[in-house]
Amino acid sequence: KRLCIRRLFASILYYRVLIKLKPAILIVTSHELLPASIVYKAFYPSRVIYDVRENYYRNIKYLNTYPAIVKDLLAIWVRCKETLAARFIDHFILAEKCYSSELPFVQNRYTIVENKAEQPVETYNKIQSHQSPKIVILFTGSIASSTGIFECIETIKNLHTLDAKITLKIVGYCPDKSTLKKVELLINNTPHIELIGGGDLVSHEVILKHILQADFGFIYYPPNKANDHCIPTKVYEYLAASLPYITTEINSFQDLTTMYHSGMFLDFNRPNYVHLLQQLYDFKSIKNEPKTGIYWEEEKENLLDLLDIK
Repeated sequence: KRLCIRRLFASILYYRVLIKLKPAILIVTSHELLPASIVYKAFYPSRVIYDVRENYYRNIKYLNTYPAIVKDLLAIWVRCKETLAARFIDHFILAEKCYSSELPFVQNRYTIVENKAEQPVETYNKIQSHQSPKIVILFTGSIASSTGIFECIETIKNLHTLDAKITLKIVGYCPDKSTLKKVELLINNTPHIELIGGGDLVSHEVILKHILQADFGFIYYPPNKANDHCIPTKVYEYLAASLPYITTEINSFQDLTTMYHSGMFLDFNRPNYVHLLQQLYDFKSIKNEPKTGIYWEEEKENLLDLLDIK
């Protein structure tokens, strides 16, 4: 758990593993393991690379992951820890372009390696004739209020009222028990909404299978300073699978949506569900053509160059 005394001992166990294995390169993927990594580097010749997967300061401060009474102090503590450790870190890997300006301690010692899509094993042109009994709309990834799960459920319920063909599949993991309980209550007695995962982790293979089978995806992140400038991995995954998606007109991936004509826009402050339903029926398809800037293969080279292991 996030607030658990056992987390204090994780660094000790981690340090013991380092002493045993004596790695030459450490790619540290959590701020909690930075102190032990720096201590190891002081005694053993090694390179420490900090893989910044999230802006932890903003996540802790602006999301409801931690109780309000402690989250500001935790956010400040994490930022202080990262800033102090930065002078001993050889290089930074940034999962988002925006982190280069949001994190002053990285200076010019960073490489951007974004979380893009693997090339799907199976792709095909989605011809949206909608003659089948159902229209499957898909929500994938972390199930949380910050990832738009409640707006998604509300949207599908209203669309289903207008057209019984509309169904929803939620495929992902919910780390917060109270959020999961609320989701389960909202979809109780709604056979047109299916939850896969929920309290259990879901493999990427399962997620990819459902992406390839769906008619549309759903991507909406309520405005929040924690992730306003981030691009969700599912944007790349949906594009790679030629899966069109429902989204909002103002977001960090607007250029990609415009370039590939891949999305239908909904104003979540004043939703027009009748118009959205018509958009779903009128939507032709995303052309299953080569796309640039969305695949992991293009990012892999950045990582290999950094590690100098080609």
